[in-house]
Amino acid sequence: MPFWGLDVGQLDQRWLDRGYGVEALLFRADELRELAVLDRNLAAVASEAPLTMHFPMDANYLEDRWIRDRLYEFIDIALRRGARGVVVHSNYLIPVERLHRHDFASLRERFLKVFGEVDEHLAGTDLWLGVENMPLVGDLGDDVDAVFVYPSDFADLRFSNVGITFDFAHWVGALESTHEATRSDVPADVLPPVQHCELLDATVLRDRLKHLHFGAVSGVALPVRRSQARGGEVPGDDVRYSALAQSLCGAGLTMSLELAEADYHRRVNLWRGLDWLSTRGLVAGGQAVP
Repeated sequence: MPFWGLDVGQLDQRWLDRGYGVEALLFRADELRELAVLDRNLAAVASEAPLTMHFPMDANYLEDRWIRDRLYEFIDIALRRGARGVVVHSNYLIPVERLHRHDFASLRERFLKVFGEVDEHLAGTDLWLGVENMPLVGDLGDDVDAVFVYPSDFADLRFSNVGITFDFAHWVGALESTHEATRSDVPADVLPPVQHCELLDATVLRDRLKHLHFGAVSGVALPVRRSQARGGEVPGDDVRYSALAQSLCGAGLTMSLELAEADYHRRVNLWRGLDWLSTRGLVAGGQAVP
């Protein structure tokens, strides 16, 4: 169950009573000034449920030294509270109009250096850091965070404690945007590097997966704001998500149900997602809304 780490009121006690885990998220870089609050909240939560944590998604730890220091502080909170792992995006947001100024291969090398240093910090612990695959284009079709999108982007991410968080909706969204962008008249200079992949090409990452993010996407994000996408949906009968889940879910992997709610204090889609997984035999003991 994902929840905003600064608001424990978002936790559904029925979920905790069943022994399922939680993922504490911070959303914005300025929330890193509230790490003491997060730590206090997790002191209680960690004793009740398996815990993962998600670093804020706009916090540029590659170039901002203060934010890099906060990443290590975030990791140390995770260690202190007995978390299973920490999820990060590459957090390198680029407006599509400025893509021509960026070399993604060089950016990737810089990130790998940072992740190597994090891996050294985690040596001798059981905590993992999971680098999340991102969609080709942001949901609004006006920016990208596209350093790690396709399986080949992760080719050199081979560490002991640093691995991959695989997001189902991001992967399907990346494939859809790739397909639609290359068959339409979207100018190449407002697209990051594009590769043609099949759905199950993602299985090449299986031995480096640390964590999964479950959810579906609707719509296709294309630049510049030609069309938009929306994530956080329950997959329904879309066979692509069943195929991904059957191929990638496995014993020992944690999974966060990244499902949008009208009200995060009154969960509905969380339970629908659990039911979707349990009816496919992917979650032991999963049940619909109590």
